[in-house]
Formats: sequence, C-alpha cells, structure tokens
Amino acid sequence: MPYRSYYLKHKERLKAAHAEWRKHNSDRIALYNLQYRKRNPPSQLESRRLWHERNKYRIRIYRHNRRARLRGQGNLSPLDWQRIKALYNYTCPECLQTEPDITLSVDHMIPISKGGEHIPSNIQPLCLLCNMRKQDKAWCGWFPYLDRSSLFTIVASGDIRE
Repeated sequence: MPYRSYYLKHKERLKAAHAEWRKHNSDRIALYNLQYRKRNPPSQLESRRLWHERNKYRIRIYRHNRRARLRGQGNLSPLDWQRIKALYNYTCPECLQTEPDITLSVDHMIPISKGGEHIPSNIQPLCLLCNMRKQDKAWCGWFPYLDRSSLFTIVASGDIRE
C-alpha cells in the first residue's frame, strides 16, 4: 500500500509526468501498438467489435458531440441521453413503438441546420425511421401524452443529471 498512498499524495504531478512522457515518446507508443496489433489481430478485432456492439449509443452520442463541438455548440452526455429516453418511457413519440423493438436515435427538435443547439432541452428520442422521415424539419408537437413544458423545465433545471 505505500505506492497507493504515494500516488494519491502526488497524483497531479504523476499525471503530468506521464502525459509529458507520452508526448515525448509518441513514436515509441505508436510502434508498440502497431506491433501488438500485428501479433494479436483476431483478439484485437473481436474485442473492438464487441465493444462497439455493446456501446452503440455511446458512439452515437460521441459523434453528435464531436460535430456540435466543431460547430461551437453544446454537449450531451450519455447519462443525459439515457435520462431523456427514460422521460419518454423509451418510446418514439411519432410511431409510439418502444425499445427494444426499435432503436431510438437522437433527434434535434429544432435542427442544428436551422439554428438549434445540441443540448438536452432540444433533444427528443425518435426511432431511426421516424428520424429519417423528419429530416431537418422543426418539431411540430408529435408527443401528445407528455406536457412539453414540464419536460423543458426538468431538463433546463438540471434535474436530468444525478
């Protein structure tokens, strides 16, 4: 346990030193990773495939966040997305189908192309088919059995987060 207590006491300095080492040895790290992938191709590909399969929603959120960051807009965490889906009872407000029969996707009620932001109060879950059908049209009150004002209040107040 002495190492653990030393680490906790000097955590920031050790992190900085590790980051500095990685920065100066990026070629060495890249070479090691390349050699590892050559030695272990099946296990590497299989583990990556399994991770992607288990984390589809995280990848989707990451891609949305990246595009939003490039445009200088807001951010949506995977926890935000899970909470929004829970607020909608894991139901597509257009066709009223529920998960796991469908895959819910992130939809911007006011599309980013029309000036909407990538923030929780502008997000609703739609199934892939409904989302493709909606395209870049603004939200038009598709969710009849949920008071939208209470949803905006919950999301805007920050109660969506733990």
